[in-house]
Amino acid sequence: MKTLIVFLLITIGANFKSNAQIHLCEDPCPPGNKLWKTITLCSVAGYITYDGNGNQVGPLVVPTVFVEIAYRIRTCNGVTTIIIEDYVFVDNRDYLITVDPFFGPAIASTPCGYPNPPTTNSIDLAIANAISLLLNDYGNPAQGSIDVIFKGSCNSSVSLNFPDSSFFTSAPDDAGKIDTFFVGSGSHVSMVIPCDDVCCKVSYNWQMVTLNNGETLSKWVPISSEGDIEGCESASLPDYYTSSQQLKFKKYDPTTGLYTTVSGSVVGQESCKLICPRILSPPPLEITSSLKSDLSISNRSIELTASPVPFNNFIKIDSNREILKIAFYDLHGKLVLKERKLDEGQINTSNLDNGIYFLQVYFTDNIVKTIKIVKQ
Repeated sequence: MKTLIVFLLITIGANFKSNAQIHLCEDPCPPGNKLWKTITLCSVAGYITYDGNGNQVGPLVVPTVFVEIAYRIRTCNGVTTIIIEDYVFVDNRDYLITVDPFFGPAIASTPCGYPNPPTTNSIDLAIANAISLLLNDYGNPAQGSIDVIFKGSCNSSVSLNFPDSSFFTSAPDDAGKIDTFFVGSGSHVSMVIPCDDVCCKVSYNWQMVTLNNGETLSKWVPISSEGDIEGCESASLPDYYTSSQQLKFKKYDPTTGLYTTVSGSVVGQESCKLICPRILSPPPLEITSSLKSDLSISNRSIELTASPVPFNNFIKIDSNREILKIAFYDLHGKLVLKERKLDEGQINTSNLDNGIYFLQVYFTDNIVKTIKIVKQ
């Protein structure tokens, strides 16, 4: 049985909002339907899996640290804005070890750029990184910038505990994939409840950054924010148990053969804090980036080539890493071609006009690389 996890945003009246902050919540154009996406920050290789014909299709990759984000897409006059409605952080490393001893050595030998157990700072950093990764699917590098609106500019973080074998099922991603995640007493689950009903905005630019190992990476970087409010820290704490925002997980009861709904119990709650400053300047940790961590890829550089240069009706993409998908953008930032499966590394570009394009290549480990190519 699969049920979609639904995050409902409650609004709590506040007396410290301004017209500018209220303006950020207004929708000049109707936003799209609510979407959900699971952003995997760390994972571990699990058991080998096989298809119905006995062919190996694994090993199964199990997310260990991830963020589930609820959001909407708003497009006005050709400008896209991401509206974040809710998010939940999950660190399942301790829980997986208790479920099956197999995961103990696997997790220990698979570096992850987040401390275990997670801290307030590491959770804030994970959320900031997850938002940047979400933008990879919607921001056009050629356009250069994109804005993100956060519903509830002031919120309180709540840590939750769930019974073993509780689970939720993610909404289908853009490839139609649905994932079911189990949590239990060893899971670290954290979510936010708004302390106000106003909004804030973070603006992102597409920039090239240099990692500790000297490798360069293009990614969405937050550069400014607006909509901060005064008096956030003194706002009244929202009550998780009486809010309509409670998480709705499921648990199977073998004695009755039925599924029951569980919403977890609060094991900790922090005072209200502004969200946009934490996204703009996430707390420093010893790691520099979980978008492409030196640790998670064992300092292995990515090799990426596109040939011939310039190309004509076909272009061949080669890399030493697994490629998940490829997108072509024109100089105006418009997505003109998107491919998920490569035929021996080749892409048919016969429908593209001659000109300059940005080729965006998505890899495992949440890595995205962009190169400029020319068709003639």
